[in-house]
Amino acid sequence: MSTQCSVVIFSNKAYNAIIQETFDKHPVETGGILLGHVVDDAWVVMEVLPPGINSVFEYAYFEYDHQFVNYLADKIASKYKYPLSLLGLWHRHPGSMDVFSQTDDGTNRK
Repeated sequence: MSTQCSVVIFSNKAYNAIIQETFDKHPVETGGILLGHVVDDAWVVMEVLPPGINSVFEYAYFEYDHQFVNYLADKIASKYKYPLSLLGLWHRHPGSMDVFSQTDDGTNRK
């Protein structure tokens, strides 16, 4: 998969999943998993997975349910003719949505 990306394209389903998760968890932190395809220098996000039932949602802390998202990612990705790839993660900070914290960086590396 190319690490160089000039554009990210979201399916309506993926975009709506982010909006729904953000509103459902307001005002605490939340996030999700981006699954899709790399086409040339574009990342096409087809699915956005929820963070999981056992995730931690707090005002200044968020943690994915790793077991859940790994299981669900495999299930969803395999339903496509061309299996989806993990493109990345999205994460919402109350009041700011433009920078990962040091804790987030550690979570993303996991």
